[in-house]
Amino acid sequence: MRDDEQPVCPNCGWPLHIGQHGPHPEDAPREPTHPLPEDLAHRFVNGTIFNDAEVVAEGEHGDIYRGFIREEPNIGIQAAKLRIDFQKSSSSNADTPKQVRFEYVQPDKVDSESDVLVAEMHIAPWGKNKFVLQHRYVQPEFQGKLGLGTKLLQQVESWLAQVASEKKEDVILEVDTGQKGVISWVEKNGFSVDPDQVKELQEVVDHPDRYALEDVPDVDGLTKPEFIFRNDTPGRTVIDAVRFTFSKKISG
Repeated sequence: MRDDEQPVCPNCGWPLHIGQHGPHPEDAPREPTHPLPEDLAHRFVNGTIFNDAEVVAEGEHGDIYRGFIREEPNIGIQAAKLRIDFQKSSSSNADTPKQVRFEYVQPDKVDSESDVLVAEMHIAPWGKNKFVLQHRYVQPEFQGKLGLGTKLLQQVESWLAQVASEKKEDVILEVDTGQKGVISWVEKNGFSVDPDQVKELQEVVDHPDRYALEDVPDVDGLTKPEFIFRNDTPGRTVIDAVRFTFSKKISG
């Protein structure tokens, strides 16, 4: 180590001030340990993200192209890797991906040549400068332990900041949710509810007796916890839940 290098904690990557390194500040915003390659954002903005990219999966909704993969040693998962893939729409020849997929994976214990999913977060470009967080999932054995959802969100925001820098314009990341826990999570991570929904959200907080919380299957078939329903709502499906739109501005 050079004299001008600052030592970091081997577990979390945070600066290690000798004699002062206390509990990990889990609630503080932090950048990923390794910045994402700027050329990935450059190729996305310039419409060349699929050029010479490897197709890693084929499907009726669009092929998946590998964008980037690297080892990710500081997330608390043995032999973990971060990979970023791009889904191309099967219904058009557009150069803009249908989805950008951020995933933590680790080697399969049975087949060491393959990787298994640990956590994933998918965002979709929506118009000129908006992205919608469409899907987030952490395998049950890792939920609530390592903050993987928040760490993936930080990877997403880091990449979007590079996209904003390439565009020389701010971008918006948007989340639509009807789950109590997700609402708390996005607010904790700096998202703001749509101004037209502030009053209704406050009513949910102030008058919980007017609402019911139920676990129901989401559109992906997975049962998700604590969807918010008005007591007088007869249905109890995802589309019947009270939903809120949150957004966050990301600058380059």
